[in-house]
Amino acid sequence: MRTFFLTLFLLVLGGFFSILQANDTLVLLSRQIPSERNNANRILANSPPSVTASNSTLTLPENSTVVTSTAVAANGIASTKWTKLKSPGQTLKTIVFLGSSTSIGFGLTSPQTNSFVGRTINYYNSQGLSNNLTWNVHNRALGGSNVFAAMPDGSPNTSNQGPPDRNRNITWAIANGADIVVVNFPTNKYYIGSGGLSITEIMYAYRTIFNTAVAAGRKCYITTTQPRTAAPDFDNLATWAFLKQIRDSILLQFGQYAIDFYSPIVAPGTSNIDPEYNYGDNVHVNSAGHLQLFNRLVAANVFESFANCPALISTPSSNNTEISPIVQPSAHKFQVSVIDTRGHAANAISTVTVNPCSGNTNNWIGIVSNEWGNPLNWSCGTVPVATTNVIVSQGNPYYPTINSNITVRSITISNNVELTISPGIQLTVTGN
Repeated sequence: MRTFFLTLFLLVLGGFFSILQANDTLVLLSRQIPSERNNANRILANSPPSVTASNSTLTLPENSTVVTSTAVAANGIASTKWTKLKSPGQTLKTIVFLGSSTSIGFGLTSPQTNSFVGRTINYYNSQGLSNNLTWNVHNRALGGSNVFAAMPDGSPNTSNQGPPDRNRNITWAIANGADIVVVNFPTNKYYIGSGGLSITEIMYAYRTIFNTAVAAGRKCYITTTQPRTAAPDFDNLATWAFLKQIRDSILLQFGQYAIDFYSPIVAPGTSNIDPEYNYGDNVHVNSAGHLQLFNRLVAANVFESFANCPALISTPSSNNTEISPIVQPSAHKFQVSVIDTRGHAANAISTVTVNPCSGNTNNWIGIVSNEWGNPLNWSCGTVPVATTNVIVSQGNPYYPTINSNITVRSITISNNVELTISPGIQLTVTGN
C-alpha cells in the first residue's frame, strides 16, 4: 500500500517536476509552467518597438547636420545605435545565407516573402545595397543540416558531425562571390545525449567558418541558437540550458558579428518559443517570428563597413546625433536601430541629401589624406578646377601635396600651413 501511494504521488508530481539522474543522485527540478505573471509579461513583450528618423539636406560647403530619431517601446529601450548604411558610389554587395530549415522558412506558405532570409533579400535589393540577390542562388540552406555542413571543403569530420556540403558551405559562398555570409544553424544536434554535438565541436565549427571567411576578405555573421523544446531530444532542462550556453558562447566569441536570434522569440521566463511566434512544432517560428529575426539581422547592419563616407557619427548611442563632415554630393543613408529590453529590434533610415557648392570657392579640409586629387579632401566634394578659388586653412588633419600639374583661379594659404608641390610639378594660378 505504501508503494502504491508513493507511485501515485510521483505520477501527480510529474506534472510539475522532472527527475534527472546527476552523479548517481536523483534531483527534482521544477518545470517551466507559464504563470499568470509570465503571461502578462509575454503580452507586454510582444509589443515590438518602432522608430522613425529625420531626413536633411545640405548645400556644400556646409558639411554638418544633426539627425534625429523617435522611438516608441512598451518595454523600454535597451540600446540605440546609429551606423553608416550607404554612401555615394558604394558598390553593390552579395550576401550568401548558409543554414538549415529556419533559413528556408520551414512551414511558411510564402518563404521567399515571409522568412527572415526572404525579407532580407527583398529589403536590401529594394534599398539598392545588394547585387540582385535571388532566393534560389543566394540562399544555400538545407533543412536538417547542422553547422558542420557549412565547414570548408576538405575539413576533417566524424560520422556524427557529417561532411561539408560542397554546394552549401563557406567554400561555395566565397567561390561564388559572397561579400557577406550569414550563418544560421539554430539547433540541429545541439542537445545533451547520444548523437548530440559538444560545445567544443560546435564552437570549433563556427570559428573555422568565420575565420575562413575573414581570411578571404569577406564579412561573416553568426546567428545564435533559438529556443526549442520538442521531443525527443529537446524536451529536458539540460538541453534547454545547453542551447543558452551555445547562444552566450556565440555572442561572446563573435561580438559585433554575432546576431541574437534567441531573445526576440523566447517566451519570457521560459525556454519555449513564444506562442505568438511558434509555428506549432516547438522547433520553428511562424511569419511573425521570422519578422523579429529579420529585424535583428537588419539591426546588425551588415553593410556598415562598406559605407565609405568619411563622416563621423558623434554620439552613435543617442537618439539624436551630429554627423560631420559629409562632403560627397548626392544622397547618404544612415541607419538608427533600437533594441528593447525584450530583445526586439526596430530600424529606420535617415537620408542626408548633399547638394554641390553654389560658388567657386573650395576649401581644403584634408580629412582623408594629403592627396590634392581626392574629392573627399575638399569642402565641395570635388577637386578644384581652373575657375576655383582655393583656400587652405589651419586645423586640418592633413595638408595637401600636389603630384600633378594643377591650374586654379586663386589660392589662399594661411600662415604656418605647408603646401607641398612635388618636383617637376607646376601649380598655375590664373587670377581671373
